[in-house]
Amino acid sequence: MQARFSDVDLLLSVDDATALCAREAIAIEVPLPDTRFRSRLFARWSGGPLTIELMAGLSVAIDGAWRPVAPVTRVRIGAVYVPDRPELISILHGFGRPKDLVRAAALSG
Repeated sequence: MQARFSDVDLLLSVDDATALCAREAIAIEVPLPDTRFRSRLFARWSGGPLTIELMAGLSVAIDGAWRPVAPVTRVRIGAVYVPDRPELISILHGFGRPKDLVRAAALSG
């Protein structure tokens, strides 16, 4: 059975996210306070089949400390780059939410 997801998370630099939001007239949101995640910029674009959540300066709380999410690997898939599969699975496990664990399991095959 193939997993279905309701959104795509797009991790960008603050400069790239700001420029993209300005160019595409995407409203930058003030996210609700969260004990697990924070980002310097957050926006949602709903102009396609899936909502795209844009995050810049993303950090996750792990063991009581805020840690930046900064992938070190890059794999080109079409016109975009993503972390390689093992790193992406690790990032999703670090997020720890049920939906992230489902995504990690789907990537693990």
